[in-house]
Amino acid sequence: MKEEQGFKHVENVKLVAVPQESWHLLQFPEYQRKPTQQKVRDIAAGLREGYTPAPIILYQTGSSYRIVDGGHRFHAYRLNYEQHGFLADIPALIYDGRTFDQSQTFVLENNKLRMDPTAIIRADDRRCASGLIRELGVTMGSNFNGIENIAEYPVRPLSIVKAALLLHARGYDLDANTLAYLSVNRALDRLEKIVGGKGGEDFWNGVVIPFLNAEIALWGVQGRHLVNFGVLGFALFLGKNRPRFFDKKGNLVIKTTCSRVYPKRGNREYEINDKSDFAKLASLEPRWNKPSDRLYQEASRNPLVVAGQINDHFWKNVNRTARIWRPELSW
Repeated sequence: MKEEQGFKHVENVKLVAVPQESWHLLQFPEYQRKPTQQKVRDIAAGLREGYTPAPIILYQTGSSYRIVDGGHRFHAYRLNYEQHGFLADIPALIYDGRTFDQSQTFVLENNKLRMDPTAIIRADDRRCASGLIRELGVTMGSNFNGIENIAEYPVRPLSIVKAALLLHARGYDLDANTLAYLSVNRALDRLEKIVGGKGGEDFWNGVVIPFLNAEIALWGVQGRHLVNFGVLGFALFLGKNRPRFFDKKGNLVIKTTCSRVYPKRGNREYEINDKSDFAKLASLEPRWNKPSDRLYQEASRNPLVVAGQINDHFWKNVNRTARIWRPELSW
């Protein structure tokens, strides 16, 4: 390697732009996965809107070039040319075949390029959903107000996306375990269909923001309740008990006070034995932070069990037959 102005030049590696007339020189090795068409279309749309992706990686052997990483990007460039007449050179890094094992590099590069979901949401300018998440730091009435970096939100951005999907699904027509492993782009696409159209702002302001505020107000800015499955479990609990926690307009409302007036003592109000919904949920806080408690343990493992634990706690003095949601009947 040679040094120049503090940087190092890497021998046997070149950065090039591959014009359309040279695309026929690029080949796919046998271990490459077949491209996902939706992902190709998403990248192609981004390219047409000015998105500049990372260079594809090519492995040179003689006069041929194998695509080690970037198959979806290559297909997106080709789709734009063939279907939209949008032509652009493909940026590429060419490695000399003597420098590395191509199959191992394919695995390593794909592992590196599984981007942090937070980074994807931060950089996504195409979806209204991502914009709403970024705006939480400046939204009046949001407990995230004043936090400029979404990576510093008490609740992870991807957890916000998936919790919103569960809340919109009312806890019934969306499987929590399947959702937990849904990719960031597919989750954002689903949320975009909800908040990107008519009525989307009402759902966001009336359900999602109150949900996030409740997470913080009930149990604080630190704790196991903020772990991904802890967040999803709470969202699922609320969705399953929709008649209790959603008003007639579909807004999320957790009752917060319980006070009574005693006429014989004048008009003075006395707080007695607060049994409000908020108080019952708030009393879970010690369990979230006790390693031996099942709620603590399942916060990193299973949103369905988390929801069930919250449900049992909330309805503990109510006969099972009178409870809105009975997990034992749905598992």
